[in-house]
Amino acid sequence: MSKTEFLSQLSHKLRALPESEQQDALEYYEGYISDAEDEAAAIRDLGSPGEVAATILSNYVSQRPMAYSSRPPKRGGRFKTAHIALLAVFALPIGLPLAMTALGLIIGLLAIIFSVVITGIALLIAGAVTLVYSPFVLVNDFWFGIMTGGMGLVALGLGILVFKGSAKLVSGFPAILRMIRRRGHYSDAVKPGQDSHHQSWPENSNDKPKMTALPSSSSENSSFDDPQYANSMPLSSQECHETPATMVKRRIRVFRLAMVMIFLGAVMFGLAWHSGARGGSLSWHGGRFNIQVGHHGEQIHQPFEESFHSVYIRATNANVVILPSTTARASYTGTPNVDISIRDGVLTINQNAAGTRTLYLMDFNFSPGSSREIRLYLPSGFYTQDGEIDIRTTSGRIQVEGNFANLNATATSGRIEVANNRGQAHTISLRTTSGRIAVENIRYLEYLNAHASSGRIEVNNISSNVNAANIRTTSGRISFKNAPYVEMLTLQASSGRIDLNNTSWATLDARTTSGRIEVRQGRIVLTPGQVSNTNLTATSGRISLNVANNRDDFRLGLTATSGRITVDGTNLANRGLINMGSAENIINVRTTSGRISVDFGG
Repeated sequence: MSKTEFLSQLSHKLRALPESEQQDALEYYEGYISDAEDEAAAIRDLGSPGEVAATILSNYVSQRPMAYSSRPPKRGGRFKTAHIALLAVFALPIGLPLAMTALGLIIGLLAIIFSVVITGIALLIAGAVTLVYSPFVLVNDFWFGIMTGGMGLVALGLGILVFKGSAKLVSGFPAILRMIRRRGHYSDAVKPGQDSHHQSWPENSNDKPKMTALPSSSSENSSFDDPQYANSMPLSSQECHETPATMVKRRIRVFRLAMVMIFLGAVMFGLAWHSGARGGSLSWHGGRFNIQVGHHGEQIHQPFEESFHSVYIRATNANVVILPSTTARASYTGTPNVDISIRDGVLTINQNAAGTRTLYLMDFNFSPGSSREIRLYLPSGFYTQDGEIDIRTTSGRIQVEGNFANLNATATSGRIEVANNRGQAHTISLRTTSGRIAVENIRYLEYLNAHASSGRIEVNNISSNVNAANIRTTSGRISFKNAPYVEMLTLQASSGRIDLNNTSWATLDARTTSGRIEVRQGRIVLTPGQVSNTNLTATSGRISLNVANNRDDFRLGLTATSGRITVDGTNLANRGLINMGSAENIINVRTTSGRISVDFGG
């Protein structure tokens, strides 16, 4: 008899059951026959469709004894229903929080399982791709190739362990649901010594009914009364044909393989790190891991015989330092791939990053070359009116000391320091994505621009008058001190404090979203025929303004949504808007949450 004929006859004999029960039974036996190695033998072991249908019907009836009972129904049904409803109302304050707590625990458990599964898959993919990528790296850089292969093996081993464990945990949920749903319907719900109505029978009674049970792969004719099949649940195809000992051995082999991969990968990584990659470091920036590997810290010096008036430097994962000296020369550490040339009076230093391998995989970036530094020594007289120093580095700090005319420095990740310029600087333009900016001890400067996406900015000791200074940071404080005069001063911090100390200005615009503003020992320079504007705005934070000026020279607009307003030590209001004076020069101070304090006369 074929599988189709068997299922067709079984469906006909089960037509007394509800449609959902029929469908479940047919799906169960169809799966059982399909999973068997020999479908014909499996059908013979099951017996005839009539015998199987009798077992299913008997088990179905045993689950609903009240439908076939001859006992009269109990009275008082309405009272019982009302009693249950009343109990439910009283239990609601306790039962509802418990139900919500249980639901939250289930959702949290499912979220944890999902995150573990995703982590295992990510480790498997990352390890496999890195392992495939390592031979290409090995050709150009032996030790970094060994390190890349080791990282791939470690990731692959961890991925196997995490994925296998999470997959086993996930697969348990459907099995438990199937056990609860089908237990007693199709796989031996009637225990030995009982009939379908749960009536006990003597062990040696000849009247005890005999029923056909589901066979196992190791027995051709098994009785339904065999206790080894009681309360059984369906297994997968692989588990049906695999003994427990074989299953344990297979899992041990997988575990051993993963541990060997992790151990071998760790040994390769450590050997490469110690032997060919001293000075390495691990950092996180821009959603990527930067594993930087130094070579041996050797220093290479190169003097310059030709003259030049401008400097152009491009570096990747390296610090750039410019220092004053009596002779012009360059040195670089741990950076063998540097091209230096002088053409048309321009010195070009290009670290071409030939030793850098970048693998974009889920925002991982593996880059060799820690402890890299490019140093340029310039004579103290290095200065021309049109000369320029242009520096850009992807990951590393920039330090410039000495004389120059124009400086343009950009660091993707790293701080920028400019100091001790005794010449006549025209423009200083500094920008960093992540890192602080420091400018100090500048003898002469006309224009200053400093922008930091994440990091504080400090400006100190500018000896000359400055035409314009524009200081902006997204996250970090601003400190501007000791400048004799800035015609147009702009200080903006999205999140951070602003300090302005011992500085004079004609126009000032200071704004911060979250943080306070403090102006101490300031002075507003008033020019006849020109209107001076001083605007201080803080969304959340107090504002203090102290200037060595006469109050009658200004028209004040003070606004505090929440906080008191004080002028020259006198409390004018606890909150609100205050307008004072009628002069042309304007001072506007606004804060949403915080107090305002304005003091004149130094």
